[in-house]
Amino acid sequence: MRVIAEEKRCSGCKACNFACALHHSNENNPKKTAIKIKGHFPRPGGFTVEVCTQGLGCGKDFCVLVCPKKAIGIENKIVKVDPSKCDNCGECVSRCPHGAMTKHKEVAYPIKCDLCGECVTICPTNTLSIV
Repeated sequence: MRVIAEEKRCSGCKACNFACALHHSNENNPKKTAIKIKGHFPRPGGFTVEVCTQGLGCGKDFCVLVCPKKAIGIENKIVKVDPSKCDNCGECVSRCPHGAMTKHKEVAYPIKCDLCGECVTICPTNTLSIV
């Protein structure tokens, strides 16, 4: 399972960013989100949605394989970070082929999608779905 995006539907409202951040950090801070919306300006209306593919298409740079502390694993087909093992070195973030992992100075481990579905639920244009 993973979140997929029908990018041509995306309006760039970033409601998904806020829903994700609120759900995981109890803050209205889009920098603490596991989903990224990037605008293609100056072309209006074009957006790219970056979110973890849960290992699909990652190849040798799959975060599970590159983590030196073995802090990333697969649980119920969902790639998860174990904060108790993670030293926040950032190797997984720098090697993620999809640009779907981020670091934030106030979070002790990398931020990535855990398939909670909050982004899918809130999206007003039905851009996102879990398949």
